[in-house]
Amino acid sequence: MPARRRRPSKATPRAPDRLPRNSAPVPLTIEHVGGRGDGVATAKVQLADQWAPRDELFFVPFTLAGEQVLARPRQRRGGGVATDLLELSAPTIGRQTPPCAHFMACGGCQTQHMAPALYRAWKSTQLAQHLARADLAAAPLRPLVTVAPGGRRRLVMHARRLAAGLVLGFHEHGAARIVDVTACPVATDRLQATLVPLRRFLFDILPSGTSARLWLTDCDNGVDLLIECAQTLDRAGREAAAELATGGTLLRLSWRHPEDGPNLAAETVIETRAPVVTFAGIPQTPPPGGFLQATQEGQAAIIAAVFEALAGRTNTLDLFAGCGTLTLPLAAEGPVHAVEGDGPALAALSRAARRRAPGAAALTTACRDLQTDPLTASELAAYDSVVVDPPRAGARAQTAEIAAAGPPRVALVSCNPATFARDARLLLATGYRCAWVQPIDQFLWSPHLELVAAFHLGAPR
Repeated sequence: MPARRRRPSKATPRAPDRLPRNSAPVPLTIEHVGGRGDGVATAKVQLADQWAPRDELFFVPFTLAGEQVLARPRQRRGGGVATDLLELSAPTIGRQTPPCAHFMACGGCQTQHMAPALYRAWKSTQLAQHLARADLAAAPLRPLVTVAPGGRRRLVMHARRLAAGLVLGFHEHGAARIVDVTACPVATDRLQATLVPLRRFLFDILPSGTSARLWLTDCDNGVDLLIECAQTLDRAGREAAAELATGGTLLRLSWRHPEDGPNLAAETVIETRAPVVTFAGIPQTPPPGGFLQATQEGQAAIIAAVFEALAGRTNTLDLFAGCGTLTLPLAAEGPVHAVEGDGPALAALSRAARRRAPGAAALTTACRDLQTDPLTASELAAYDSVVVDPPRAGARAQTAEIAAAGPPRVALVSCNPATFARDARLLLATGYRCAWVQPIDQFLWSPHLELVAAFHLGAPR
């Protein structure tokens, strides 16, 4: 009799690095808080994927140095083991009551349990470690500028329509599940007020099982909303959009499909008034979902630091210019050439440039992908001052060309200290001196950190 063929299992295979859900809890003492905001501990244990005990590095969220905890191993990550916090048996005096009811579920914030002084010291220490790796340990590190809660003017949220209702919020810590958020203490009051009518609108227009991603921006005059969804917006949905915008703070609602590229303009479904943001007194309308600095306070600190870093400039180059956060203030005091690879953002900057007063300093623009096609050293030779404000991936190729060209003043703006350290080494290797580093914390209670660093070629000024 032939052997019966085994029916394939319908169970979803476990990811190679994921540990069994019933892994035994491990008692740990937290040694320090790492760069992601997790407590770090070591212990010799035998996990479910091992044949014998061995020394392991554990990452435990929502903990502080010196605390004793019980944690369940969840997944291997970055040379260690990510865990879920089960029990905190010995809290330290650096712990505070988190200001948000969603903390520890919502993945938007990782460090609300840190008291303010401890939180600031942790962020400064993380940056100092990155500077040391870039041979910048001796560079003057200025005091951390920290924005106040309630200032975040940009949110990226997720929504999913369920049979029983709608979930609108942020991804769960370490997971893809959406945590339903009713309030967010980092967001502006206007964005928080928008969530209630937005929730009703999405419940009405999305079929059950449909997901969407949302970009909300609190502009000078109201809220700009971009929705990315595979669902086509029908006539009833458009009528609901018009109703959502009537009598409220919503200025514009745009819609795009997830497969649309970043340079393909989203469809404007309804616009009651053009969204406006102002740079150096010049109003402009950013593209739907366009990049802006997360807070007004953080933006002001970045602009002030860039101006100081480039003091004495006569001809400035703004690389990764976006829609003009730095370009327009700099152009108020001298000629600027701005380069940006995002077409809609550059178009917004160009429109704003045409609104400047007659006789203003020259402001020119160019569309160019600086990651794949950086300006060459010969092209950079015309400028005595350069500001670089790249995305998180940094600007390795472009910084190498800047180092070869040797403009006297360079301001590096970064939202990722790790890639900043990598790029800074390229400047140091060609004789640049780092005059100072200014950290700016506008992503409150998260591991993210902005910074501006001044690099000068030649003798100290």
